Amino acid sequence: MPLDNGNTAGPKVDKQSLHPSITIVKVAYLHPRMGTSTLVQWLKSPGEQVKRGEPLYLVETNKGIFEICCEADGVFESILVAEKAKVKPLQEIATIKCSVLNEG
Repeated sequence: MPLDNGNTAGPKVDKQSLHPSITIVKVAYLHPRMGTSTLVQWLKSPGEQVKRGEPLYLVETNKGIFEICCEADGVFESILVAEKAKVKPLQEIATIKCSVLNEG
């Protein structure tokens, strides 16, 4: 079984969500020295269907601009942080209403 070494580039998904069908999207932790970054643009709008692996948002760090993909299937429910806002790694930024509880 592969070990999770924490080097994933996707949004962090909180397994303990507000409700069993709500997934909290957190700012991706892209590299060890990642400090404050900027949430450049949302690529989906609330109410849209999202699928695991689809681009969800753009974030700018001191290393460049990165496209971050969704890690859950469902409906993009709410945006908690506006575009152009400064964000920190693992900060809660959005919610997804899951069609199935993702265990990934």
